[in-house]
Amino acid sequence: MLRRGLAAVLLQRRCCLSDRPAARHGFAFAPRLRLRTPLRRRPSMSTQSILAAQQRLERLVRQRPGVAQVRDVPATALWEGGGKTQTRHPDGNLIHTDLPQELGGDGERVSPGWLLRAALASCAVTRIAMLAAERGMQPQRLEAQVTSDTDLHGLLGLRREDGQHIPAGPLAVHVQVSISVPGAPDAEVREMVEQAMRVSPMLSALAEAVPVRLDIDSGTP
Repeated sequence: MLRRGLAAVLLQRRCCLSDRPAARHGFAFAPRLRLRTPLRRRPSMSTQSILAAQQRLERLVRQRPGVAQVRDVPATALWEGGGKTQTRHPDGNLIHTDLPQELGGDGERVSPGWLLRAALASCAVTRIAMLAAERGMQPQRLEAQVTSDTDLHGLLGLRREDGQHIPAGPLAVHVQVSISVPGAPDAEVREMVEQAMRVSPMLSALAEAVPVRLDIDSGTP
């Protein structure tokens, strides 16, 4: 009964399993791991629920491969004037952004570029947590920090002095993972994190070419 319900959600709502932005030029991904001394923290009470959900979904996809092809939940951005936007999830959640101060924003909101890094970092952490649950590991600390390097020539539509075209997005991305898993050998923890990064949807969106289709409606609202 539960599997039928999950199939219905995937087929009818086409639920969001990943959101893929456009591929970037020169993406350099080499996660750096920092293994921490275990801290005294309560183990997560959601580990079993994560594992159970994964197992249900995996069984469903193996039995009905067609449900694996999903249409991700849309993100709809509305311009609020200046460089400000509000982006709405169909469930009503809102994210507000603005341009950085260097580009005319007021600095009171995060920028779209920061949200990209936030998506990469949060996706990395959740994917590691999923794989850790699958392997029976219980991290006491798990954190990912994402930084990137950008050349503003691309954003401004300018070429370098040598005439080279520069893409507007990040030229390189660095992921720093800090994790402690009591009782697990360092080599196993590192292998687990590296495997999780290979199947992280957001990191994959940058590391692999993703086609982007543009539709424009210029009619009067």
